[in-house]
Amino acid sequence: MVTYIPGRMSGGVTSGYVVFDLEANADRSDPPAHEIIEIGAVAVEGGNEIGHFETLVRPTRTLRQVSRELTGLSDTDLDGAPALPEALADFYRFVAGRPLIAHNGFGYDFRLLDAAADQTGVHPPDVARLDSLELAHLVFPRARRGATANIDGTRPPQGRSLDELAGFLLDEEPRPLHRALDDARLLHGVLLGLLEMMDADEPARRLQRWVLGTTGHPWSGFLSDESDPPPLEQAVPLVEPPVRPPTLGAHTFEPVAVGRAFDRGGRLMSRAREPRESQVRMATAVAET
Repeated sequence: MVTYIPGRMSGGVTSGYVVFDLEANADRSDPPAHEIIEIGAVAVEGGNEIGHFETLVRPTRTLRQVSRELTGLSDTDLDGAPALPEALADFYRFVAGRPLIAHNGFGYDFRLLDAAADQTGVHPPDVARLDSLELAHLVFPRARRGATANIDGTRPPQGRSLDELAGFLLDEEPRPLHRALDDARLLHGVLLGLLEMMDADEPARRLQRWVLGTTGHPWSGFLSDESDPPPLEQAVPLVEPPVRPPTLGAHTFEPVAVGRAFDRGGRLMSRAREPRESQVRMATAVAET
């Protein structure tokens, strides 16, 4: 078992971790059955890349066309690549006990590593696992296409995919091809942007950091310590309701007039309708409310 105590920078922030990405042959309906064809990763200390890892992986099945188009790789490119057990062992030596971070890792990358461990007997190191998609949900809870503006007039990104976050935070264009090392480096840039926003000296961010720290969430180790929560009224400011302009002249709204519309001879009492006192009282009460 590998035990890793992450280094700390000023402010209590974890300094060492590995950001990684997997490319896989999507020839099965169940993602854990996808064969890993490429592993890319960057080792980070103090927010800076200090090393990288990259390897192709030789699959046992022919690449699906969509996987060729997504990565630009062919079966020939992978013919001489290391087999999966060798590639995983090399990758885990590179990890060297650091926390592992992937985007949608809990939904995909970590599931592939666990499935590969069952297949090969080469198990991932016992380190912290973090999903940057989870962090993106905290930073941008309202991200979606067509979202209205935030209370401060800014707009959230249109989604939380790596390309959408990279476009919003880094002004990067969508990737033409998905290659593991390039994607890991792109994710590292996005991750730094997310952490910077979470570390802002704003009441709402301070409250988020306090909740993460109090509950012992792994992401709290990457953020400044927050010993006391800010007052809730600072974190969730009240919004002044819009002021309705006054009505004038003939357009003045009179609840009594609404009630009269339901009374005998009222504007809503045509076709020989008979008024009901309870209806008149209800209409007047609703209008007054």
